[in-house]
Amino acid sequence: MSPGILAAAVCLWAVFGHLAIWVGTFSRLHALGLRAAALRSLELLVFLALLGVPAIVLLRLALAPPFPFRLVDAMPGGVAGLGYVGLCAACGAVTATRWCWRRWKGSPCELLRCERRVARAVESLARLPCGDAATRLLARCPGNQILELEINVKTLLMPRLPACLDGLTIVHLSDLHFTGSLTRDFFAWVIDQANALDGDLLALTGDIVDARPCLDWVAPVLGRARWGLGAWCVFGNHDPRAGDLAGLAAAVERAGWQYLGGRWRELRVRGRSIVVAGNELPWLGPPADMATWSEPADGRRPLRILLSHTPDQIQWARARDFDLMLAGHTHGGQIQLPVFGPLIAQSLYGVRYACGVFFESPTLLHVSRGISGVQNLRINCRPELTKLVLRCGAPRAVEDLDRAAIQPRPDAPLAAPASRSAAAPS
Repeated sequence: MSPGILAAAVCLWAVFGHLAIWVGTFSRLHALGLRAAALRSLELLVFLALLGVPAIVLLRLALAPPFPFRLVDAMPGGVAGLGYVGLCAACGAVTATRWCWRRWKGSPCELLRCERRVARAVESLARLPCGDAATRLLARCPGNQILELEINVKTLLMPRLPACLDGLTIVHLSDLHFTGSLTRDFFAWVIDQANALDGDLLALTGDIVDARPCLDWVAPVLGRARWGLGAWCVFGNHDPRAGDLAGLAAAVERAGWQYLGGRWRELRVRGRSIVVAGNELPWLGPPADMATWSEPADGRRPLRILLSHTPDQIQWARARDFDLMLAGHTHGGQIQLPVFGPLIAQSLYGVRYACGVFFESPTLLHVSRGISGVQNLRINCRPELTKLVLRCGAPRAVEDLDRAAIQPRPDAPLAAPASRSAAAPS
């Protein structure tokens, strides 16, 4: 290989590393709990770095085109330039290694199966449910999937699920984002689709409303929901933008849902306890104080479920022995490239938990792509509504499991005769 070709290859790899550094930085900024004004300022700096460094290099090459091409000719300048190219190359190698590892690892064996179908809002509502001209224009763009709802039924193996709870179902929604850009009847249609899934439990993991005028939507839209045992929600980083968290919590409660910000709830189902808790860190807090929960008198371990807006709280969940954690916030990246997947996810972990099912012992994590967003553009990344079907079984032994034998139990219907709760600290 000639020195010129080798130098060009190194430059291309450094460009890949440069993109990985600043796109990753952009993702992580949105996981720090920053105020909106500070976040916008830092976003501007990130974009300047992302575009500015390549612009300097291209300008340098345009003013004095080198022949033959040498690596030093593309340097921003001096030792600092060489060091930055080395940093970019290293970050590119780390990013590529992580991507290959995730691809090789695939879905966790705790995800037994996933059945999916697509429901199209335009076909059901017979019109574009868009509240402004810009959204109508975006909705008509080829490949934009904001009005195509992917409805999933995911069967999960829960290593410690009590046998009497085998077949328990949870309908998971996230990131409704009432902004007015999509109309109220669109979200009513989404709730109707959730009702058709006939879940025992409903969970909504934050970012319900962005705009204050849309607060009036909360009670009537969420009030359409139906469930067997209970419905819970937490708030996300966008909910404070409506300017009335107390009013939002009251509207949620009027709709029949239970708000879990800084709280836990316990209910009895078939003689066993289910503990459901909320964690809204890093934007709102404190999280539920699990030290105030006491073991059931019968000594039998409960099923422990955590609702968190961001998947970044997975280590908090693991440390407190949760069996299942439900999250959103990342929107699946909103744009996913073929083969490569999402480039951006608003998480401290980058795109690692952008969407899907993950097992971080002892916690099984489900991250939803959500329903809507502030940016009305989704490419290869449909909005998601998911029904989780929980199955009991031995951990990490799916290869030896007769999956055909996993059938709904013929027990009496699930019921919750009693419940207790802990409120957030005052």
